[in-house]
Amino acid sequence: MKLVEAYCKEQGMWHDPSADGYIEPVFSEYLEARPVDRGAVHRGPQAPPGPHRA
Repeated sequence: MKLVEAYCKEQGMWHDPSADGYIEPVFSEYLEARPVDRGAVHRGPQAPPGPHRA
């Protein structure tokens, strides 16, 4: 757990309201979804086969 904490702090992803210079995060009310071109998505070599090929 110490490794995860150290990494997150180094990357600025650690939520600590008592830290110096802490800025309260601002979240939007809605998640913005972007369209995905499914034709551009390819299965990687480590992906399991589809259920019809199992």
